[in-house]
Amino acid sequence: AAIESPCTLVCSIDHASGYCFGCGRTGSEIGSWIGMTIEERRNVMAQLPERLAGLERPLRRETRRSRIGANVAGIVMKSGLLVWLVLLAIAVG
Repeated sequence: AAIESPCTLVCSIDHASGYCFGCGRTGSEIGSWIGMTIEERRNVMAQLPERLAGLERPLRRETRRSRIGANVAGIVMKSGLLVWLVLLAIAVG
């Protein structure tokens, strides 16, 4: 049988609370998850919504890639003509 897991693949621990920003578990709970009984896992999972609600997520750092993507998206949104030119170039090319 598959093991239930609240993992969201956002593995980053809040230093103040000790909870993972993605799933709300502690590092210890994450490490021992496979060895827990179904009842133990469900008891932890019952606490996760409250834990996650209390976490203050850090602001995401703006990266060069995200800035470039935002700039390109802004240009495309401002000029529908650009989209048509790209599509035309693809069709002709």
